[in-house]
Amino acid sequence: MSESSLPKQSSRDFVLVVTREGRIKTLRIRDITHLSPGHTRDTTTVFLTGETSHLEGLAVTIQEPCRVFQTRCECLLGALQRADCQGINEFFAPRPVLPEQQVG
Repeated sequence: MSESSLPKQSSRDFVLVVTREGRIKTLRIRDITHLSPGHTRDTTTVFLTGETSHLEGLAVTIQEPCRVFQTRCECLLGALQRADCQGINEFFAPRPVLPEQQVG
């Protein structure tokens, strides 16, 4: 998958991610400039820019496949626009991969 962009529409567009190092971070979707698949198929490199200069050019590698993360962000933005609390709860945080879902 090539790099891709996400729509930037909501002022409350925070999304929870788990970094490659296992730390939990909150990112603003509007600060994401593009996504790129990581070095492994279950990671994504998220490139950020923002209203504050400390984010300019920052890249964070997260533990979530690129397409899954992009879809989750798009669904979260849709839920925010609809004020759908259940949807917001569903898409705010990544879903854990259960042992029976792991490949390899």
